[in-house]
Amino acid sequence: MDWITIHSVTYPSEAHTIKMQLEVEGYKVYLKDELTVQVDNFYSNAIGGVKIQVAKENAKEAHQFLFDLGYIKKQSDRPSFLQKVNKFTEKIPGLKTLIPELRLMVVIGVPLLILLVSVFYYQPSIKSQLANSEWCIEKVIHGDKAFIPNTNYGETGVVQYRFLETGKCKESCKINEGQLTFPGFNTESFNAFYFIEGYRMTISGSEIFGYFMDGEYEVEIVKNRIVLISDKTKIIGKRQAEQQLMPWL
Repeated sequence: MDWITIHSVTYPSEAHTIKMQLEVEGYKVYLKDELTVQVDNFYSNAIGGVKIQVAKENAKEAHQFLFDLGYIKKQSDRPSFLQKVNKFTEKIPGLKTLIPELRLMVVIGVPLLILLVSVFYYQPSIKSQLANSEWCIEKVIHGDKAFIPNTNYGETGVVQYRFLETGKCKESCKINEGQLTFPGFNTESFNAFYFIEGYRMTISGSEIFGYFMDGEYEVEIVKNRIVLISDKTKIIGKRQAEQQLMPWL
């Protein structure tokens, strides 16, 4: 005999109530997956519930009978969101065996999980954050001394650059490919070489102040703040905002 599923329910008790009403009307009824669900009700959603099946030739009449009793609700002519998800996923390997509700959870949950992981765990590399950037140096601490940048800009008559807006930092460190330009400490600005590997920066070849500027630093960047820490020196700064420059003679 060919059996056709005309309805499904979550619990075996519901299935037996419907089965008795169908049998009173003379229909032969088979409850598919009843024993599986009896083992653990949790399996019901995973396998699509207990299926109420009747002979193929009686399927249309039995379906109408359950509809008249209110067990089967009339579906809207317009496909529901769940129906659309069901149609979209029914041919995807690994999903087609799941009931529509679980497919919906997978379709929504997996991309959401990937997004959350990306947001909370992805961080751009130190190298990419520092590439071709400019940072305002607030101070350099060496031992128990704090050095505040104060650059001498050379002889009078040389074009000097000052920030047009007041309150902007002019004592900045410019980072180019492989080279740093530090502000001076009652001196002119000076250059040094750098190399980045992971979260560590090695500074070498400082034109001046090499005795405390050169070294291997642990780099910490939090939002617009930066701290470089070596075994003898700490460099503290913040990201330089975009500013307009104008020449002063």
